[in-house]
Amino acid sequence: GEFSFSPGATASSAFSGYGFSGKLWEKEIPLDPGRRALSTEYCENGTVLLDRPLKWGGSLQVTAHPSTEWQAPEGAPKGTTQEWRVLRFKPDTGSNDLLQSVTKVCTPPAKFEGPPLWLRCDALPLDYTKTIVSTVSSALRGLGAPVMETSGDAPPVKILCIGVGGGSV
Repeated sequence: GEFSFSPGATASSAFSGYGFSGKLWEKEIPLDPGRRALSTEYCENGTVLLDRPLKWGGSLQVTAHPSTEWQAPEGAPKGTTQEWRVLRFKPDTGSNDLLQSVTKVCTPPAKFEGPPLWLRCDALPLDYTKTIVSTVSSALRGLGAPVMETSGDAPPVKILCIGVGGGSV
């Protein structure tokens, strides 16, 4: 639903019908699965899954980190767990704490017939990925693209994004 502010409107009146009471949300809003408070989980040392030397020095490293939100998200097979995957470029000498990409993945139970893991598309832990997604979504919506359409009439929006990373964007 669309809404707009009118002169003299308060936040409480403008958001009536949207679950906002002026002080508290009446409906519980789920926490962002990529919120900043969880950054300590993937900034520490993790289990190295890949450490591949690069032609010009240094290496490309992928690490796995346990998530405190290990329970399966809604709709996932029973026994599914969650963890962080971090992609970084490590220099030949010294160290750096720069992360190229951070994603949250779901790992299904051992006998699951399907993909060995899948990306949590709603978990964007790095600020730049949240900015890219919100900017592109806003621009597409401004151009009239059916960004968040739920009806089957609108063709799906397709975006090709080429880059080096974990696929979060």
